[in-house]
Amino acid sequence: MSHQFNFFALDEDVTSVCQTLIDKIPEMCAVAGEGREADLVPSDIRSCDDLLRKAQVKKVFVFPRAYAARLIFRPRGKDMLRVDFRSSPVVEYIPSCVTAEGYLRVGRLYCGFGGDPGLVRLLDQAIRKLKRSAVKLPQDPHFWIFPHAAHHARLLQFWVGGIKANPLYGGGRSVSSEGGA
Repeated sequence: MSHQFNFFALDEDVTSVCQTLIDKIPEMCAVAGEGREADLVPSDIRSCDDLLRKAQVKKVFVFPRAYAARLIFRPRGKDMLRVDFRSSPVVEYIPSCVTAEGYLRVGRLYCGFGGDPGLVRLLDQAIRKLKRSAVKLPQDPHFWIFPHAAHHARLLQFWVGGIKANPLYGGGRSVSSEGGA
């Protein structure tokens, strides 16, 4: 059974998501979703800056340090590997971010691995905490938005369905194709 949290976060909202993950996952490590074998060495994550630097690859997998030996990698093209997230005890973290076009792209926390109830419990605790500081989007209750993003992001980019206006936009500093970040 998978566990998933789709969200829109901006500035301090992003920091809140990162800090919640750091607080809930003991001795957190991260690894890119794919790369050459030498690039897929787990990195210790001690701060939000560490996590965001690692997540610049757009997708990163986080996990407790004790789980590092349990990661499973599969071939992905010539000389490349990818993390098998359905067979590895990891949480996929895709940060919400402003695209080059000025849209706020959806972020995601996802665990498709059901073989470790402890990891699922950690993710569920993080998601419950994050939901307390976010609200469901009125047009799609499967997506949540944090306060800063709700007030400042005019246009939201979903996984499917393209770009939609933010119904909670509060008229603050605009993050849109017109105003930029």
